[in-house]
Amino acid sequence: MKLALRLALLAVLGVLGWWLWTVLHPSPEKIIRKRLAALAQAASFTGRESLIKKGLKAQEVETFFAEQVEVAINIPKSEVHTISTRQDIRTAAQAALAAYGSLTVELLDPNVVLSPDKESAAVDATVRVKMPSEQDLVQELKFTLRKIKDEWLIIKIETVRTLS
Repeated sequence: MKLALRLALLAVLGVLGWWLWTVLHPSPEKIIRKRLAALAQAASFTGRESLIKKGLKAQEVETFFAEQVEVAINIPKSEVHTISTRQDIRTAAQAALAAYGSLTVELLDPNVVLSPDKESAAVDATVRVKMPSEQDLVQELKFTLRKIKDEWLIIKIETVRTLS
């Protein structure tokens, strides 16, 4: 009886130790998914937020990107939008804040593929942007991230061309 109790206690401690390890040391894929979800949250805003809070969100958005970034997004019925610096990211976020009363950004089904050295990653995801009084914008995007100073930063975003 004592042996069974000790084995059960050891098993519980083992499971608890494994769970604690995964919480304290998440996988790079989990970190990247969480980071991209945080970016979508930072890029979203409502009409009820103050101008100061919106300005802080625009500054927060830029922190997800490397200093030199390549963004080339082909929005349907519009030209290709290109961005090359972190400051341009902030300017684009501020322009979106000024142009729309509210904006909801969702990242759907991110597929994270790490490089063999685990210092960079490619993420294919569908991004849905809900704007007031306009049709939702749904776009397939490919994000390229690099681990810079122990932080996963976006270095490239490009539109994935789909058959339609």
